Amino acid sequence: MGRLFGTNGVRGIVGKSMHPDLALRLGKAVGSWLRAGDTIAVGSDARLSADMLKAAFCAGVHSTGVHTLDVGVVPSPGIQLYVRDKGLAGGAIMTASHNPPEYNGIKLIAPDGTETSQDEEAAVERLHFDEHFRSATWDQVGTHRVVEDAAGHYIDAVLAQVDQEAIRGAGLKVVLDPGGGAGAVTAPVLMERLGVEVVPIACEPDPLFSSRPSEPTEANAAAAIAAVKREGADLGILQDGDADRAVFLDEKGGYVWGDRSLALAALHELRRHPPGSIVCTAVSSSSCVADAVGMGGGRLEWTVVGSPVVAREMIRLGAVFGGEDNGGLMFARHQVCRDGLMAMAFMLELLATTGRTMSDLVSEIPEYALVKEKVPVPDDAKQAVLARLREDVQSLEGVQRIDDRDGVKVYFDEGWVLVRPSGTEPIFRVQAEARDEAHARRLVDRFLGVLHGVLA
Repeated sequence: MGRLFGTNGVRGIVGKSMHPDLALRLGKAVGSWLRAGDTIAVGSDARLSADMLKAAFCAGVHSTGVHTLDVGVVPSPGIQLYVRDKGLAGGAIMTASHNPPEYNGIKLIAPDGTETSQDEEAAVERLHFDEHFRSATWDQVGTHRVVEDAAGHYIDAVLAQVDQEAIRGAGLKVVLDPGGGAGAVTAPVLMERLGVEVVPIACEPDPLFSSRPSEPTEANAAAAIAAVKREGADLGILQDGDADRAVFLDEKGGYVWGDRSLALAALHELRRHPPGSIVCTAVSSSSCVADAVGMGGGRLEWTVVGSPVVAREMIRLGAVFGGEDNGGLMFARHQVCRDGLMAMAFMLELLATTGRTMSDLVSEIPEYALVKEKVPVPDDAKQAVLARLREDVQSLEGVQRIDDRDGVKVYFDEGWVLVRPSGTEPIFRVQAEARDEAHARRLVDRFLGVLHGVLA
């Protein structure tokens, strides 16, 4: 039995690995996993294939006697919030996040609004592959109802978390680029309600992501960077396809890397909470996050890579904040999932209440050099390679400590190296961080040698 779910739902190219037959079967599996008579929310980002996959998925769900509420095109965290606040049995989002428009996927949501756990996904997978589907009688099939309040509910909830008057009074000007994704439905409305002057880029849903690729990398932010400089904006904001992440530009058009925005948010969120409050992030995150948590008087807990894992560790430990180094920020006082709209509102509030520029705020955060490489490793060899690697690093010179909760993370005086198998590709990822790029490069090269030695 192959694995259906990756690190963030089921995903693939439409018409190839992602098709209506798969969505139908997955709907039957999800419905059979739930109780007959339950109700779930279904929604999507703005992709062209969303309605097709949603229709097939819902047909499968209905065949098991489970009902669906269709919230339409809404950012993933908005759908997650709707599931939690409306007391639903779960949810499903048709999205491929930052992937190109030919991709789509299905992400499942638990009743508390978090992404389903690996154990829950495994239970759905077994039903899917074994075809142990419940079949409702003709008079007990599930129903489908369209609801239109999810986006508004989401915007209201985010607004309730920030000082709206301070933001309105700050006279902020923002370049906003949701990339034609689901954020185009909510981000402009939030800005209008906060009295922020907006320079819009791709602020209408665009199934083809024709203005820029969905992933808000520095290379894909060229138009927004130019607009910040040209318009004299205080901030630039970009989102990915399903708007669960937000990436920022400072007032000079400088690209703020996700690890630094994560660290900045951690520092200032901790100042709202008692000393010793917990922050969670994955082992792949930069040391600047640990530095910022220390500066804020908090305690950092490292987790396995993946937003569902970070979220569940936050809940288990009672953390006040968490996230990943890709612009995915989680504010426990709002909801425990990556939330791009909440991240935007938080940064606007930070600018408004401190009276400082974004570049000045980011300058508080220590800067490190990061070098990344990848090495091809067949999926069926990954576990054996990882086991051998864990043995071999024990005897390396200069090792301070080893964290093997997700791959192998080895700490040295000059920095650290993380080697871990990808959850979505037949590769191992090798990344090293140090105070300067030369040291980071040496660490990566050293571990590329170790990994090639294991593979030989």
